Amino acid sequence: MDNLEIRKKYIRMGVLIVLDIIAFNLAYFFAYLIRFEFDMHSVSFVNYFHTYTRYFVILTLIKVAAYYLFSMYRMLWRYASSFDLVKILGVSLIGNLACMAFIILTQASPGIPRSVYIIAYILDCVFTGGIRFLYRYIGEVKGSGSVRTAGLTMIDAFFPGVHMRRGRRENDKGKLVIVANGKKHAAKQGDSVDLVNSAASINSINSADSAHSVDSVHSGADDGRVYGHRAHSSAGFARRKDDTIDKKKRVMLVGAGNAGASLIREMRGASDYTVVVAVDDDLAKKGCVIMGVKVAGTTKDIRMLARRYEVDEIVIAIPSATSKQIKEVVTEAGKTSAQVKILPSLKDLIYGKVSVKALRDVKIEDLLGRDPVKLNLRAISGYLAGRVVMVTGGGGSIGSEICRQVARFKPRRIVILDIYENSSFELEHEIKTKYPGIPVEVVIVSIRDPYLMRQTFAKYKPHVVFHAAAHKHVPLMENNPQEAIVNNVLGTKIVVDLADEYAVQKFVMISTDKAVNPANVMGATKRISEMIVQEKTANTSTSFAVVRFGNVLGSNGSVIPIFKKQIESGGPVTVTDRDITRYFMTIPEAVGLVIQAGSMTNGGEIYILDMGEPVRIMDLAENMIKLSNKIPYVDIDIKVTELRPGEKLYEELNYNTEEAQKTEISKIFVGHATKPSMTLDKAIHDEKIGFYNFLTNYVPTMSAQKARDWLHFVLPEYSESSESSESSESRDSSDDRVKITGNLTDEVGEMSD
Repeated sequence: MDNLEIRKKYIRMGVLIVLDIIAFNLAYFFAYLIRFEFDMHSVSFVNYFHTYTRYFVILTLIKVAAYYLFSMYRMLWRYASSFDLVKILGVSLIGNLACMAFIILTQASPGIPRSVYIIAYILDCVFTGGIRFLYRYIGEVKGSGSVRTAGLTMIDAFFPGVHMRRGRRENDKGKLVIVANGKKHAAKQGDSVDLVNSAASINSINSADSAHSVDSVHSGADDGRVYGHRAHSSAGFARRKDDTIDKKKRVMLVGAGNAGASLIREMRGASDYTVVVAVDDDLAKKGCVIMGVKVAGTTKDIRMLARRYEVDEIVIAIPSATSKQIKEVVTEAGKTSAQVKILPSLKDLIYGKVSVKALRDVKIEDLLGRDPVKLNLRAISGYLAGRVVMVTGGGGSIGSEICRQVARFKPRRIVILDIYENSSFELEHEIKTKYPGIPVEVVIVSIRDPYLMRQTFAKYKPHVVFHAAAHKHVPLMENNPQEAIVNNVLGTKIVVDLADEYAVQKFVMISTDKAVNPANVMGATKRISEMIVQEKTANTSTSFAVVRFGNVLGSNGSVIPIFKKQIESGGPVTVTDRDITRYFMTIPEAVGLVIQAGSMTNGGEIYILDMGEPVRIMDLAENMIKLSNKIPYVDIDIKVTELRPGEKLYEELNYNTEEAQKTEISKIFVGHATKPSMTLDKAIHDEKIGFYNFLTNYVPTMSAQKARDWLHFVLPEYSESSESSESSESRDSSDDRVKITGNLTDEVGEMSD
């Protein structure tokens, strides 16, 4: 593949040389015609033109040599601009002056009239410039063109990056690199420890094909810097803050594509930046010049080139780059001491918003994100457009994103249910501002209040319900199991029953990977909630479904915000176990798949989202420290504590018995989970005590241990890990232990004694 690209490169160069040879000679021919008033038969024309025909091969070679020496055959003409026109004018002038000097030195008689040189120069510029700008026009027609501005000096044009290297010290401040073309890129100078630990996979979180984890990335969360391990010797790359020789930040362009070209243009007008060199993994571009900037190598050469060109900053300008590519860029950048920034998204490129102002710091989400999800928008619109959509827990991190994405499909109304008013108020204002034509209602209500919930359903009569309300914090629920049962189990039962009673068309419950083989109270209550949803599907017109996925980046209570606060406070960052792993997904991706699953359900399915590969939390902690411009274990310590109550070393996404199958959407799998346990089924249908009555009146009065024992009773698969709770011996010997009799009525009586 690479050899093919190299061959194409030289073929293009050969074609351009041939076209230039034709252009040079046509320029001289027409120059003679104009000079002698198109009288080809005159004696003067014949005599003077004879001199040209005698030396035309040498004159042609002189011009080709001039064009070659000044990189006219290495420039990426698809990005040709006014700057390149300046270069054509200059190189053509040099070529014609060289031809004139040759004719004078050979003392040819008769010589070539001076007016012919002048006319030939003008025609050279027209012909050769026209060839190159025609190439750009063809590229634009094909959708790959790029525009840029004028303003480079002649030195910039003829000797890319040469003047920029003069008088520079190795210890200047700030250095920049740009990454473009959707390839792995990065750059920084200096010695550093290898940033990649192939053992642990941070990449998994990002794209499905990622295969390496970034373990030693140093980048500033505040100033966007990415550093390698600091050298404490005199040969290190410590910056001298008093260095004021050149205040401009020296930029390395990694990726000579559309985004890079646009950024070079933008940076030409920015007094703070100077683009000094470019690299690209496309071997066909190696040695070429893009808008006066030489593509001096590939990403493998970043460290060497960053040192040679004294690069200050690295800008990752790959709007369509995968997280794997970004991680590889950051890995290379970490081997230098240059600063790293990133261009946000492809959308900004499409709308012409590529600018220096759009650059931002590299975030951990850039390393953990994944390839965009391709959704069936028509199917989604079919069940949301013109419908009343209710979202329980609508003010939370998942619920609020559901509301935002639902609003795109023009529902009749969005009803936000939440017990917390502040976030719901802000979300209402946000949606009304962005989608002024969509009515938004906020209902402050607890899902465990059957009376207010009934009033809400009766008033709004929703067509679609997304049930995202739940207590999700594992350690807190471990210490408060009664609250977890009442909120997660009773709340779900109330919402499910009302959805059935009011003939909701689609009901989608948000579940968690912790519901699989649950080892904690939160997971057990969510598993019971799943079973309640499935139990309801037998005799109903509502399509009930469950969507199960792992952790989402930046959600309330997630590890990333916790790590950020610990780093900001100076550490230590606490990791519960060196080997603990978790699945991660961005909130928008997870919600998009949840909404898509709603369009697919026929009732009773448990949809399982493809979370990629699990991420080692220790790697995550180290990366976040490095992205904060700190060194793990030096600037910020990482302390290994112990597994918290209810915490497992790893999570699972489905039971072996569920037999997850692929769906039409690549990242959604479907499984038909097992039915509720006999004890849970009996508890739900116990007429003597009543499930609502039991959860409402008896559970809140239980001790924490009795509440956990009840979970064991109705969910035999719930198995508390030894790290997460009291030992089984202490529970067995406890006088407070519930004696499971197999009958809910007996148990309630025993608890009330």
